[in-house]
Amino acid sequence: MLARTAAALNLITGGRFALGLGAGGYWDAITTMGVPRRGPAEALRALEEAITLIRDLWPRSTAVLLGRSCGWPR
Repeated sequence: MLARTAAALNLITGGRFALGLGAGGYWDAITTMGVPRRGPAEALRALEEAITLIRDLWPRSTAVLLGRSCGWPR
């Protein structure tokens, strides 16, 4: 959903949209949403998986990634 929304915003703004991602600097908010707190190595691994998934979904509507932290389809 994030990748598709970002792609739509990029089209609407004529290519001026920039997507910023991080490895979990706001743990209070993240744990409030029910996501377990991760150590630095695990957070970076999850970020890498998310970036891979977003890059795969950005130019097309389908992708397959079954990672440890995220996956598509789920």
